[in-house]
Amino acid sequence: MRGTILCVLLLAYGCGSDADDEPYDTYQECFDQHVQHEDKTNEEAIIICCTNHPIAGIKPVCGATAADCINYLTDNLDQLSASTVEVMEACQMYEAQLGSQ
Repeated sequence: MRGTILCVLLLAYGCGSDADDEPYDTYQECFDQHVQHEDKTNEEAIIICCTNHPIAGIKPVCGATAADCINYLTDNLDQLSASTVEVMEACQMYEAQLGSQ
């Protein structure tokens, strides 16, 4: 069920306005903005930042596979920001979204 909800959210966030393209210097800044100021879940913020925003001038930043995404987040997201399960689920959804484009 949770995966289905994330799929619907991915579709909604995949087609956004120009504000969705706001650049960030770091992935953590993007994640914090969406979680702390926009009340997104950790999974939503991970996917939004991986797909919608240039991070240090790169978009998308999380790679081509769920494994790439997990590796990227290991290096660029504070380990206390999201649980391992949240990261894994979000990265699976991210990979699915890339495959559907």
